[in-house]
Amino acid sequence: MKTSIFGVSLLFSAITRILEQAYQKFKGNHDGNVTNYIPALVSYSPNNFAITVATVDSIK
Repeated sequence: MKTSIFGVSLLFSAITRILEQAYQKFKGNHDGNVTNYIPALVSYSPNNFAITVATVDSIK
């Protein structure tokens, strides 16, 4: 069994808080464009926000 200095819930809580802060800070930034060289993203709305986090322990 792996042991960590952070409990899973504490780590997840910290990650969630940091991501929320980043979202709040940058949600009004509309610089740049949605890529047009990847067909699946051509119709993607620039108003969408998505992020994925994967940990080495596969915590989701």
